[in-house]
Order: sequence, then C-alpha cells, then structure tokens
Amino acid sequence: MTTIQTASAEWRDVAKLVGKRFVSSWIGVSEAAIEHFEQAAYLAQEDAKFDLSAYPEGLVEGFHLLALLDYLVGQVSFIESDRWEGWNYGLDHVRFTHPVTTADRVRVQGEISGLDDRGSAVLVTYDCQMEVEGVSKPALVATWKVLWRVDEREAGRGE
Repeated sequence: MTTIQTASAEWRDVAKLVGKRFVSSWIGVSEAAIEHFEQAAYLAQEDAKFDLSAYPEGLVEGFHLLALLDYLVGQVSFIESDRWEGWNYGLDHVRFTHPVTTADRVRVQGEISGLDDRGSAVLVTYDCQMEVEGVSKPALVATWKVLWRVDEREAGRGE
C-alpha cells in the first residue's frame, strides 16, 4: 500500500503550512526515462569517456533525481485553487548520499520549514529527503525554495 501525505491549504491559510510534513508516492525510473533525461541534458553528447565499470548498472544521474523533486513534491504540496503557480526559486543545500538505479523505487518526504511573505507571493522552503525503498540512507537531501503565487482575486486583493 502506498501512503501519501499532503501539505496543502487554501491561500488564506497558507501560513498554517509551516511545520507540515509530506510524503509522495513511490516511483521507479526506467531506462527509457534515463535515456530521455540524458538527451535533454546533453549528457548523451559528452565527449569525455569515463570508466563506467565503477558505477552500478542502471545508475540514475544525480541531477535526474533532483529534477524529480518538482514532480514528486508537486503531487503532495500545493495551494487548493486552480489559479496558483509555483516557480522554482533555487536550492540552498543538496547532497547526493546514496545511489539509485533503475531497479529501485524512490519517494520524497519532508517538511515545509519556512514561508516568507513576498506581498502577492510566498517563498516556500522545503526540507526534502528522497528515500530509496528498503534502504535506510536517503538518496538525496535538499533544501529547496519555491515561489508560490495566486491570482490577485484568489488572494483577496483584487475584485
């Protein structure tokens, strides 16, 4: 059974999200997804030749895992409105602490550790850990910031 825990609120209640925990669903990364990511990130065109024998079979690139944060966290942390948006603001801290392969499943769990009022927007700070199913050490840990905005009417500042 998959346990999903959301951290969501209506815009007027967004301040109540500080300290709320979230847990995404489990997903696997396929060989096809790795190939698409490598094409999109131009990794397939690298001229440098590495001795790949040191890497586990089906290794998922660290930046591919990082890119999954948006998808996985977006499922479980959001504003309960059709008129909102989230903009990637940046990362304060990222560490890749355990390898992930195509044989693994991962999920993200974490907490909304801060909200910074930006007028018509809120800067959300997430403390995230990407877990590997059956492994005690996380695959990555990150402090991620996302700027949430809603339509002015939703925020109660317009009509």
